[in-house]
This record gives sequence, C-alpha cells and structure tokens, in this order.
Amino acid sequence: TDLPHALVLEDDVWFSQHFASELATALVEVRVLNWDILALGTCYHHRTPFGTQILPHLWLTQVMPCAHAYLISQKGARAVLKTLPLKMPIDLQINLIAQDGIPYDV
Repeated sequence: TDLPHALVLEDDVWFSQHFASELATALVEVRVLNWDILALGTCYHHRTPFGTQILPHLWLTQVMPCAHAYLISQKGARAVLKTLPLKMPIDLQINLIAQDGIPYDV
C-alpha cells in the first residue's frame, strides 16, 4: 500500500474526548522525525508520560508497555514482520525490537 502509516487498535481501547485532535497534532509533529512506532496514550496504570520529551506532545522511549493504540510506519511494520512468528504478546515483542537492538534494516 502507499499509505505512510496505519492506526492499530486493540479491542479494549478507550478514546479520550480529544483523541482526534491529539492524533492530528501528533501527526504534524512526527513529520520531522524518522519514526517506526508512535504509541498513542498510555496504560491505565501509567498516568504520566515516560521517556525523553523531544517535541511538545512526543516523548522518545524504548518501552511501550501497552499496545492498545499506536501508529506504525511502513518501516516499523516491516521490522515487526521480520520478528514473526510472535513469541509473546505484540507489545512485548515490539519492546524487544526496541530494547535489544534487533537489526531490521529495510
């Protein structure tokens, strides 16, 4: 496909009343970055952002504790596909890619 990214949602995702505008803001901000996966929101038990704030609404982290809602770029999708078959839940598998430096040159 020619789409630059896809929105992935788990069946138990909850949307904030400002989801559409927050997503639009994030998409504007990430245009200046070479990104793979953009986690949207946070888990219910992680109420504050973690990582290093790099833009007004974006934090850089190597951890994605929940995969309830995220954007994935074509490059990020190819990276995840190279780790198939899944050996654990997708959020944990994505963490391994980010934390263990699994190469995924595309």
